Amino acid sequence: MQEILPEILLGKGSLGHSLTAVERTMLTMLHYTLWGKGLSDLGKRFASIEEAIYWVINDPRLYQELMDLLEMFLRILIEVLISEDLKNQG
Repeated sequence: MQEILPEILLGKGSLGHSLTAVERTMLTMLHYTLWGKGLSDLGKRFASIEEAIYWVINDPRLYQELMDLLEMFLRILIEVLISEDLKNQG
C-alpha cells in the first residue's frame, strides 16, 4: 500500500499497471475505510476506486497522515510477528 498510494497520487487517480488480487483487495478496503461506501453508492462522482482515493490523498496533510499510519501499522505488525516467532521458538 505504501508503494501504491504514491503512484495514485502521481497518476492523479490512475495507475500505470494492474494490481495483484491482494493489492486490489487492500485498495478496496482502504476505499471503504475512507468513504464508508462502495463506489456505486457515491453516484457517478468517481470513475474508479483509485480516483476516489486520489480525491482524499490529494491533500498533503491527509496524505502524510495516511502514510504515517501505514508505517506505524507495519511496524506494529512486524513487532507482533517477531514476538510470536520468539514465543514459538522458546
